Amino acid sequence: MDGSLRVCALGDNYIAGAEYTVVEGPDVNADDMSDTVITEGPLAGILEFELIRPDGGFPKLLKIRVLESVIFADDPTDPNCKAFADYIRSLDPAPGSELAILLEHLGQIISPDELCNIIKRILPSTYSGLEWVNLDSQKTLFDAISSTQCQFNPDCWEQGGQFWSRFTGWFEDYDTREDMPGFDSKNGTFTVGYDHYVGSGWRLGLLGSYIHNNVKWDGGIAKGNVDSLQGCIYTKYCGRLLYADVAVAAGLNWYDVTREIDLGEVKLRSVTTSRGYPVAVRGKLGWNGRISESLILSPEASFSYHYLHLDSFAEKSPSAVDWEVESKDSSFIRTDLGLLASKMYEWNDYQVVFYAGLSWVMNCPIRSGDYTIKLVNTTSPDTFDIFTFDDWVNRVSPKVGMKVNPPGSCNTFELNYTGEYNGQETYHAASFAIQAAF
Repeated sequence: MDGSLRVCALGDNYIAGAEYTVVEGPDVNADDMSDTVITEGPLAGILEFELIRPDGGFPKLLKIRVLESVIFADDPTDPNCKAFADYIRSLDPAPGSELAILLEHLGQIISPDELCNIIKRILPSTYSGLEWVNLDSQKTLFDAISSTQCQFNPDCWEQGGQFWSRFTGWFEDYDTREDMPGFDSKNGTFTVGYDHYVGSGWRLGLLGSYIHNNVKWDGGIAKGNVDSLQGCIYTKYCGRLLYADVAVAAGLNWYDVTREIDLGEVKLRSVTTSRGYPVAVRGKLGWNGRISESLILSPEASFSYHYLHLDSFAEKSPSAVDWEVESKDSSFIRTDLGLLASKMYEWNDYQVVFYAGLSWVMNCPIRSGDYTIKLVNTTSPDTFDIFTFDDWVNRVSPKVGMKVNPPGSCNTFELNYTGEYNGQETYHAASFAIQAAF
């Protein structure tokens, strides 16, 4: 033997300045040892240590100290995981810090796929789901504005003023898409509105809406609430051949999200409060395909644009991976092309309209799904981008419902169900509406 200490370094992620005890005892003697420490194992030739000889304390300790950090020696192949690894290397974490402890824990994970999956749980990709929650929330807002079946009762359509309200409860479930974690949400929307007949088949109106979303991400990695107040100006038209509506909405969203990551020895919890500013516009056009006095078959199409500005925010907790997320603008185009059948019955002077339809829906993100982030608990100004999801999503959407007008009245009661499905997302919505005319 040449007196050199040989160390077999297993795992990954060794932080510069970190010390490891080799021998502990009352009679530790390193007088015959050289200062050379030879690294063996997977990190041979990459990882370097220096020898720390025992001092006069008790018990005597023979230690080694890492000279230069080795973090994720084998670069992850996944783009988000590689971006995380490159960013962490640039920070030069201090030995013994929470981040260093986390990295040392991650270094014991042998499987590259398992390691990357854990890194993805650490990254704040969960927030991308809020863009899709907002899109579906605005869909329920616009669905409250309808001129469908107006041709069955034109006298009521031309009634001067009408107050109305609608409650919609809906549930949605999203599978994981690329790097956007899956989630489900339970939601409710309460809307009140007023519109007035202005002539030539047109009505002009205003509405206000409160929306609540309770969101839970798959695997228990996060949960949160979204509260939203939105207002809308709209106009709608009912003619002999066509019906239509145009609406512009804007509002304010409040977000409260908690991310929880259990890595066994290391448990992380981060809390976020932030705001978003949604704006949307929709146009809808339908044709009154009258088959008989009581049966109408209506091809219809709608086009909407949805914009959301998410304020920048910083997660708050004593976690090593609290993230600061830069402000983000997202935009979607949503199209809906379908066929609606409506049948009117009269029972004891009650007018009842049953309707059912089927449509093809396409949700199209038109901005990048990237988020720019950095760790909160670091002085480094460096940031990096993570990708989430920005592919087009197609769905099939069935709907059924009924409207009831009491005898001699233009007041209306409506029950409605709308679904959207494609095998990876599911949306179920049920609503009840009341309209009072005067």
